Amino acid sequence: MQAQSARSYVAASVRLARPQGALHDSLSMRQTVQYDLRYLWSVSRSLALGIGGSWMNSSAGNGLGTDTLSGDVSITQMTVTATWRPLKHGLSPLLGIEGGFGYLIPTDELAALPVLSSTLGACYGAHVGAVGPISERVDLQLTGRWMRLATATPLDLIAVSLSLVVRIQ
Repeated sequence: MQAQSARSYVAASVRLARPQGALHDSLSMRQTVQYDLRYLWSVSRSLALGIGGSWMNSSAGNGLGTDTLSGDVSITQMTVTATWRPLKHGLSPLLGIEGGFGYLIPTDELAALPVLSSTLGACYGAHVGAVGPISERVDLQLTGRWMRLATATPLDLIAVSLSLVVRIQ
């Protein structure tokens, strides 16, 4: 029983991220690819805890209708996660929460915009999806995710990710 619950995993995912709220409305940020790498540890048959980071870079243009500013905004997030998977074997739904901190790096052209007045803040979110086995050591996971970066102006991302989860222990 202990051998089944003490397993470590590495999850690498590519997400299609769509900026929401101020990121979309004020910056006209386009949807982009976000990369994520995470270490997971199964504390029980249905609960996994993890730590990891994600990074994305998106082009932005000022959607305020005046002079069009453009440039790139890079978003890095470091989070801890807790994921509940009710069915341990076979295809299973999953539900989770995450929290940590995030950091924005705008180009010089965009740094003066009010929506980017603060670039470091707490982040939190939730994810829902399904996971299924590919082999004895590899699972494929499809997840929908919502994240909020709580800077002076809250910044939201909605993402869909496809992950390979590989057991390392």
